Amino acid sequence: MLCQKYDKTFVALLGMQYFNQGSKVLVSLASQNLYKDYYHLEPDYLQFLSSMIIMPWSFKILYGLISDNFPILGTRRKSYLLIGSFGQCIVMILLTVVSLAEEHSTLTVASLLFMGNLCVAFMDVLVDSLMVV
Repeated sequence: MLCQKYDKTFVALLGMQYFNQGSKVLVSLASQNLYKDYYHLEPDYLQFLSSMIIMPWSFKILYGLISDNFPILGTRRKSYLLIGSFGQCIVMILLTVVSLAEEHSTLTVASLLFMGNLCVAFMDVLVDSLMVV
């Protein structure tokens, strides 16, 4: 019934975005194990890093205002979706490269996870606004 109301590319985009959003749970579980087992962080500092990493989800209203008021190449949502998806892909590749390196800091990993959450939160706002429109 969803395919009858919307075209197939939109339904595919919607499914991919929510799969992407759900996969961030796996990344957060892996990062908590990395911080706990590899870096041997104390629980209070681990909680501080986790709260900083998910901070982009608190500013979702700003992402909607940005996409509505500053179109890129004449589109308000499609271009931001492409930028966000490529951004997250690059961040996850960098996270893999950084985690394979011998010397990497907790702040480097936390900043990459922050950027990944920023991309996912921004794309979540855009996909939700497409559902409303």
